[in-house]
Amino acid sequence: MPHSQADSDHSNGHSGPGGSAPSFIGSAFEGAHQGRITLRGFLDADAVDRLATHLQGFLEAGVRFVILDAHDVIRADPALVPLLGQVQRRLTRRHGLLTLTGLHPSVLPADDAPVPAPVGRRGKVGEPATAPRPVAPVPGGRR
Repeated sequence: MPHSQADSDHSNGHSGPGGSAPSFIGSAFEGAHQGRITLRGFLDADAVDRLATHLQGFLEAGVRFVILDAHDVIRADPALVPLLGQVQRRLTRRHGLLTLTGLHPSVLPADDAPVPAPVGRRGKVGEPATAPRPVAPVPGGRR
């Protein structure tokens, strides 16, 4: 649950991959309708569940603006992304916003989805996409 001034430490007591980084989730109110959550370390499924509890506490308290600082996240469970989407939708309904800072895409596990074809013109089915042709300059336009 969020606290009015002090961060709350929720180290999970075990290490992430490589045995080195327990998780930390700290939350605080920053004004009547704003809250901040700081994330650190390896966010396994249990840590994502604890994050959901913090976010639910903010929502129940009427917070409309949440800043989520993930600069120090090393790895995150795939459940993080749907959780953040769900919270953003709920905040949007109350004219709020979830601001995520510092989360680098490399901390999220790669999914098995196929890589999209490169942007460009497509030929016949089964042919690879080709690079787009350069656009001719517009007469009298800037170069």
